[in-house]
Amino acid sequence: MRRRYASILGDIMKIYFIILLLLIYNKTYSQDFNLLGLDSNLVLTKYESDYFNNSFQKERKSFDFTNKKIGFFTGTEGQHLITKRDYFDSIKDRLDRQYDNLSYDQLVILNEAEKIKSGGFDAVIFLGLNL
Repeated sequence: MRRRYASILGDIMKIYFIILLLLIYNKTYSQDFNLLGLDSNLVLTKYESDYFNNSFQKERKSFDFTNKKIGFFTGTEGQHLITKRDYFDSIKDRLDRQYDNLSYDQLVILNEAEKIKSGGFDAVIFLGLNL
């Protein structure tokens, strides 16, 4: 009887610990996310750079988002330039609706010729496109 009680108590403690970790993670993540997209400046802030360096870790290879000028595009063919604030508002909306925040976003890192042609963007992110 005592072993069974100890086993049940141990399981309950594990569940409480997992819930506590999830609450801490959620609070930290939401606080950090509130620091993103506060302005419409195309040059990323430190927090935004950190977010994209983490979110596009595989796609970016050695590209570092720090102090980079990023263009954000939307539309059925990715033809509409939107502000950084609009981009992060859409990400927040997707997170609120439990969608994967970057599941359909596409990163394109521009070479020097493309950077000049684009008006100075180091990279562009297409919002919610299946390219």
